[in-house]
Amino acid sequence: MRFLALVQNEIMKINSKKQSVFFLYFCLVFIIGIGIANRIAPDLYATREYLKFAHSLASFLMIFVTLFAIVLGAQSITDEFKDGTIKQLLLRPVSRRTILLSKYVANLVVIIGTVLILWAASMLIDVLLFGMVRSGGLTFGTVCKAYLYELPDSIFMMTLSFFIATVFKSSPLSITASVFLYIAGNVLSSLLPEKWGAKYIIFNNLNLKVYDPNPLISGGMEPPFLGMSFGFSIIMILVHIAALLLIQIVIFEKREVY
Repeated sequence: MRFLALVQNEIMKINSKKQSVFFLYFCLVFIIGIGIANRIAPDLYATREYLKFAHSLASFLMIFVTLFAIVLGAQSITDEFKDGTIKQLLLRPVSRRTILLSKYVANLVVIIGTVLILWAASMLIDVLLFGMVRSGGLTFGTVCKAYLYELPDSIFMMTLSFFIATVFKSSPLSITASVFLYIAGNVLSSLLPEKWGAKYIIFNNLNLKVYDPNPLISGGMEPPFLGMSFGFSIIMILVHIAALLLIQIVIFEKREVY
């Protein structure tokens, strides 16, 4: 119960920040704006069909979510040092490990909640502007998968940003390094030969859409290396997340706080 109270408190901290509210408003305005543009100029955007609009927005919205997750992960711990509240936080009758994990879980809850809100908003605007007459092979499940397959990428990038921020106590460094790896990591890691164990590199495992047999989701793409599967990539993601959390917990527990 104490852990849940800590998580709830961290979620309240996140929601009290203007940037969190601004991000949500920005995404909602973006969805409405693109929807109206599709309604007014269907020949230009070619998504004037039920579900096609929500499906086409998934990748763009999840890019925004990932960038938000990176900032969220970086600031959740560094803001405590910057605002001088870290000492008060550590005076609580709970371990440092519990405090760190409560922040991490709170970030997870906010990210998942944000994705659900944006998914629901895109579906609602889709119905309001384009009705419910479906054509083509898109289904409700296809649209849901488009968001779900992108979610582990956002969660890992938040974990990476959270890790860098905890280790170096620098929000700018964490955000810069994480954004760089988010943009270039997949490209750079895919250039490594398979014999060097490239399939075990996390960035080659974050695109889960390639494992879906539906071309509307996978886009015709295939796994970058032989021997990779959906289960393999999920395991690689979980192993990397667990390793980053374990390392930063050890570092945070031994850190001197002045």
